[in-house]
Amino acid sequence: GQVLVVSASAAGATKQTNTATQIAAPVVTTTVVAPKTETITISEGISGSDEIREAGLAALIEGTEGSRKYLAQHKSVAPGTILKIRNMANNQEVFVRVTGPATMADDSVMIWISKSAYDRLGASDKFRAEITYYK
Repeated sequence: GQVLVVSASAAGATKQTNTATQIAAPVVTTTVVAPKTETITISEGISGSDEIREAGLAALIEGTEGSRKYLAQHKSVAPGTILKIRNMANNQEVFVRVTGPATMADDSVMIWISKSAYDRLGASDKFRAEITYYK
């Protein structure tokens, strides 16, 4: 997407001196064309489906540091469901896939998420989150 224009200097391509020919350096002009940005709109409405919104605490699933996947565990959402999680402190959002029921001992936590999703949401400890999904 870049255009490179090479031209001779304004004074001319060559200059004559007493005993040697001196060649002027070419003038290089670079034009950078910015890539086109597209707006992607996601329609969240699904006909004949119920949108569910929940708010509560979210926490990190320990031992998921090696994975780049955005995964979650929730005690009542079916495995395979895609959830939108929003960090209520900074409005960062991420989509995650539920891998199974939450098996952690802390009942105050609504949803457990993988390290990649946790980092994407800008979290530092347990945080207040809103989840949205369709049943």
